[in-house]
Amino acid sequence: MFFILYNNAEFFLGSVLYPVSFVDVNKVILEYVAIEDLVSKYVSLEKSGSSFKGLCPFHQEKTPSFYVMPDEQFFYCFGCGISGNAITFMMNIESLTFKEAIKKLAEEYHITSLLEENNEQTSENLKNRKLILETNRIAALFYHKNLLKNDFALNYLKNRNISKKMIKAFAIGFASNNGEDFFNYMNLKNIELNKLYKSGLIRLDKNNKAMQFFFNRIMFPIVDKNKVIGFGGRVLNEGKPKYINSSDSLVFNKRTKLFGYNLIREGIKKFKSIIVTEGYFDVISLHQAGFTNAVAALGTAVTEEHLKLLNRHSVPIIFLMDGDEAGRKSAEKITKLKMPENIDLRLALIEQQNEDPDSILRKENGKKQLEIILKNSLPLFQYFLDLLLDSFKSTNNIEEKIILEEKI
Repeated sequence: MFFILYNNAEFFLGSVLYPVSFVDVNKVILEYVAIEDLVSKYVSLEKSGSSFKGLCPFHQEKTPSFYVMPDEQFFYCFGCGISGNAITFMMNIESLTFKEAIKKLAEEYHITSLLEENNEQTSENLKNRKLILETNRIAALFYHKNLLKNDFALNYLKNRNISKKMIKAFAIGFASNNGEDFFNYMNLKNIELNKLYKSGLIRLDKNNKAMQFFFNRIMFPIVDKNKVIGFGGRVLNEGKPKYINSSDSLVFNKRTKLFGYNLIREGIKKFKSIIVTEGYFDVISLHQAGFTNAVAALGTAVTEEHLKLLNRHSVPIIFLMDGDEAGRKSAEKITKLKMPENIDLRLALIEQQNEDPDSILRKENGKKQLEIILKNSLPLFQYFLDLLLDSFKSTNNIEEKIILEEKI
């Protein structure tokens, strides 16, 4: 197991490698399955402090004594004593074997690394997960070291007011055009081409020659549970596309992950909310300004999986978006997603033209401006209902009124 320290961009790798076993499968399940989400499909849960409670599905009772603890990913019944994790719950609630429970969870939560029925193939995928995570860790260290010795890339970050502390905190790196340095470093670390290919760090050109997937880009490691699962890269010139992400793999699915999510635990305690914004630099600038509860989607629209992940913290989720037409449309798309129960969604729109959180925070009173914008956030659905109601009242056209009424 390895760790990325918040204030230190060095990476450490322990020497313990578990064999493919319950431990490995259990870790994979914990990554993808929020136990309160699973249990709520069978039990009506209500919030109780940092936990959830409900009537135990395994014995008859009139007073709830069945508790689900999201932070520990654990359930326990004070009435009958049954306890366990997501796998145990599925085995008991559906009367399944361990193998059957794993298969059902893998199907329901789209866990590709566990979907194969063949144990040999599953073992191979779990082994490949470890190889990809290790390769990503070493690549992240290379990119970070590369940044620290590249004046051009450092000046780019300096011009965007990104501090050295944030460079370390987010382990920001740089992928240059010099592929030779990258391949030499990875070779020195015994990372063969097939591992780089599986990790999505290289691609093959038309002559089947290995090339870097990322080059001439500021690199943002995407971290989940202290592991580098992928990368986002921002081009340093006016090239296209401006941003690219790692391709989906056994360890990375951009629909389910968020940039900065690994760093928001303390921020949630302080602000009692989560800020969801639209870009890597927005998140970094927000953290630098003290808003350590900020995350961003990985180049995709917000998904149902993102909402489930964020709702686990039981705090308001504030979507901080540009106030232009594109920002409003992005926010409106969220209202059409399937919502977790009791989720509190809010919208904070930046009305200043051509501004985003990053650009506002670079201004003299930027932090104060952003505090006001966040303070004035509105319930997401209420915002759009108000817009529709205003339109309804301002038109005398019957057909338009009928259409608006249906939307409302």
